[in-house]
Amino acid sequence: MVQFKSKSRKGQVTPGLMLGIGTILLLFLLISVFVTNYQIKLREQEDYIIKRSECLKLANLINSVYINGPGTRIQTETEFLITTFNTSQISVEDISSINETEQPKIAFLASEAGPTTYDFYQQVNGSLPGADWYKTCFSDSYLGGPGCSWQGTDWMNDEINLTIHDLMDNLYSYNTIYLEDATMNYDYYAEEYIEKLENWTSEGNALILSEHVFCTEASGTYPEESYRCSTGDRDNDWDIFNITLSQRFGTAWGYPSQTNVIVNDTDEAFDLVLGDQLSFEERSYVTNQGADEYKSMANYIEGRSGFYCWWRYGNYYCLGDSVNETAIAFWNYGQGKVFYFADFQVDYINTPTKDFSEVLVDLISIAYYLVFHPESNSDITCHFSAFAPYQQVTGDIYIKNVDNYIVIENVEEE
Repeated sequence: MVQFKSKSRKGQVTPGLMLGIGTILLLFLLISVFVTNYQIKLREQEDYIIKRSECLKLANLINSVYINGPGTRIQTETEFLITTFNTSQISVEDISSINETEQPKIAFLASEAGPTTYDFYQQVNGSLPGADWYKTCFSDSYLGGPGCSWQGTDWMNDEINLTIHDLMDNLYSYNTIYLEDATMNYDYYAEEYIEKLENWTSEGNALILSEHVFCTEASGTYPEESYRCSTGDRDNDWDIFNITLSQRFGTAWGYPSQTNVIVNDTDEAFDLVLGDQLSFEERSYVTNQGADEYKSMANYIEGRSGFYCWWRYGNYYCLGDSVNETAIAFWNYGQGKVFYFADFQVDYINTPTKDFSEVLVDLISIAYYLVFHPESNSDITCHFSAFAPYQQVTGDIYIKNVDNYIVIENVEEE
């Protein structure tokens, strides 16, 4: 008789049970993934709502400060990185984004001919830290002369080592350059330097010109290797940057106590108010010769009773050839922009408490952003009904109306 031994089923799992357990595990995994995704989306939605609310809050505060007029200021705080763009747009991002946008690199040319003041030098360094300085002196200190000394410009000898030659060699280290009264010797260096500046500007940079850009050697005062020339021979017309620069030597009528220039237009580029009355020390001007998007901001006006000429210090000066011509303007040049001030020795007449140097410092700080338009890296953006230059802030901040410009800055930086 054959006997059969039954096999023990201990420790064995049937295929059906294994399938059931696997199904349960799969369902649990799917539910976990669903819950996790839902929580992520919920957090993202919550983050969006918080940032969107912050964006709208700040946009409303900006509108309120703008509507209430110049001098209005409010203080608030934010835990995000707040960026304003010169398209009247604001973005809200996490603090980790703070280093993603590179700040413009700025160079200044200080001039003995200007003359550039030490107060302006300090003002720029306080408002635009990191700007590089170059100088132009009558006496060509790097040629063995004593350096700058006329009208209290000897401070340049201690503070600034580099010259206009160095600047022209370093153009592409910068995207914003301000030349004050460069008075370059056209016969020897100016043509070369202007070609360099035109190429540099056309490639998408911002150039700010002030006062006399050129001079011509008339008296043989300076050696041929000098970029300087006789200061008395600056009257001439120069075709540069698709405009004609008409340099006129001699004081404009009424400076510094009477109006000789009036602001006739406004733009986000300039902190100027329509009808502002200004007194310019000198009277050069620019004329459009086909420049792209040329915009005249301020013109010379007639002297009292129509008199354009007068004696001063034994010299005969006239304003007649400058009347109705452009004292302040800007235009496109290639991919860049050029800004021109006929002079930088300027006083406000109708609002004497205002300082014209602030107009220039504000322009220099935003000039490149009128060429280059940085885009927001955030989807959280909204618009406001005012102009604010490109700015980034976080923490405790002020929102201020400065002559209908919206300035946003950290409290500790005021």
